[in-house]
Amino acid sequence: MGKKIGIITLWDSQDNYGQVLQCYALQRYLIKNHQEAYLIKTVSDTLSPQSPFIRLLNLPKKVLTYRFWSLLYFRYKLRVFDKRFGIVNRHFDDFRDKFINSTKAVYDISALRNNPPDADIYITGSDQVWGGPSELYFLNFTPKGKRKYSYAASFGSNPFTKDGCSKMGNYLSDFSEVTVREESGVAKCKLLGIDATRIIDPTGLLTASDYMSIAECESSENYILLYLLGNFTNVDIDEVFNFAKAKKMSVKYIASQGRNDKYDKIFPSPTEWIGLIANAKYIITNSYHCCMFSIYFEKKFMVLPLTGIFKKMNVRMDTLFGTYHIPRVKSLDELLSSVFDYSSITQCLEEDRHKAMKIIDKWIK
Repeated sequence: MGKKIGIITLWDSQDNYGQVLQCYALQRYLIKNHQEAYLIKTVSDTLSPQSPFIRLLNLPKKVLTYRFWSLLYFRYKLRVFDKRFGIVNRHFDDFRDKFINSTKAVYDISALRNNPPDADIYITGSDQVWGGPSELYFLNFTPKGKRKYSYAASFGSNPFTKDGCSKMGNYLSDFSEVTVREESGVAKCKLLGIDATRIIDPTGLLTASDYMSIAECESSENYILLYLLGNFTNVDIDEVFNFAKAKKMSVKYIASQGRNDKYDKIFPSPTEWIGLIANAKYIITNSYHCCMFSIYFEKKFMVLPLTGIFKKMNVRMDTLFGTYHIPRVKSLDELLSSVFDYSSITQCLEEDRHKAMKIIDKWIK
């Protein structure tokens, strides 16, 4: 067996397919390459002060701890969604139990510092692990002398403050290597005095064939897949359904917990979600990872930009479109007529994948 590798990342969502699949993909790639990789289950030590709820609580948060307000926020969120819309079981826990090796214990930053799980190498990422002020995603708990890396870490829309820059620069200064998911992350690291490399999202380490080995595919009908995360997006859902009806297609509509509109939705497991992308005729989404899987399965897709407080997160799409030379589809009619040159796109994807593989191979030698 190779090295023991502890991975810190976002992992506990019950409706974010990209989150759980990026967690799966990095671990799966490492295990395929004979490494003993596992997820270190964590609970964030803070809730981002940039969230709208915390802004409303700005005065009391100076008196009481973040931990108290974090608990209050999540209890409030669960209560509202339970009563108004219902929490639907998408079998995320079943997926994690079956496909992801992890610690039994769930650690906070204090527990990690006092008794960190053993590993030869620690990796943080991918996903927006640096999108908030939580220290644990900067691996500042690791025993002295242990190697630590970031794999395709993302800052999300996290704004830099003078104090934040100083802390992050210190945290990253003893990383053996820093890789990030977006070009904007490379620029942010440069501001911190850190050299960073842009690298493919970990879902890109696996191929469409790898994903089909776990996918559940039942539908053979002609359909548009509409997948919407809970972030603010300007989308006319009526238009999507009317368009599909005119083209004699159905719509399979997946949404995050709590999205409330008149249309019926489906709530697939992660393996069913993969199958739905693989069999879709067209895809419409505001999800970064849904775009990535659309590329892996060579689909025509349309991205709905995020708006409002989530607008800055669109930078993820800028890197994606620029790296793979993907057409920016702006209308439903354009979705049908646009040319996706997947011979060229796949070549760019393979180059990006092999670049990442070489970097990981260097880490595990």
